[in-house]
Amino acid sequence: MVHESSQIPQVTVHGRFQPPLHINHWNYIAHAFRIADKVTILITNPYLEEAHVQESPYRNKLENNPFTYEQRVAIFTSFFDAMGIAAARYEFKPFDITNEKSWHHTLDTDVPNLVNTYGAWSNAKLQKFNTLGYKVIHTTIPKIMNSSGTVIREILNKDVSPQEKKALLVQAGYMSEAIEGLFRVLGLPYELTAYIDKAN
Repeated sequence: MVHESSQIPQVTVHGRFQPPLHINHWNYIAHAFRIADKVTILITNPYLEEAHVQESPYRNKLENNPFTYEQRVAIFTSFFDAMGIAAARYEFKPFDITNEKSWHHTLDTDVPNLVNTYGAWSNAKLQKFNTLGYKVIHTTIPKIMNSSGTVIREILNKDVSPQEKKALLVQAGYMSEAIEGLFRVLGLPYELTAYIDKAN
């Protein structure tokens, strides 16, 4: 285990982020930025080919993975730009978390991995990192609201106007700074919703 320090050179975070980026995603990643100079964001199930896992049987289903690896990177990048986070402070890598034999192609044994646990699947991941000998910073950051990728995807599937969709997303805990990138990926008119917001 690696104990947290005031600042370390680099750390990884990981997740499916389908899509990025609700408040609980951000609390996890923001913690990484607070403790490290650079954050490597490992996007799991990058090419929708990950194996089934007993602890989280829903995670590899096609309907739960509507965004490609490239689309998720685009949403993240737009969000970080909106948040004023310099590009030199982060990078992205695809990461098949279900194929431990391939981890050495992605993970650096000298770079600690920030693992936040809150349930069976996250506990199983923590055990994998430890068993395979990778450095871990273990956190138990609580969810501050019932925001999840499932809730966000349900809103995105609603037949409502972009303005209504934006309001529902923010209400559900989706980061407002991520909406522009999300809407661009989806081909929705973000500029119109921004103009209406200012008018109101």
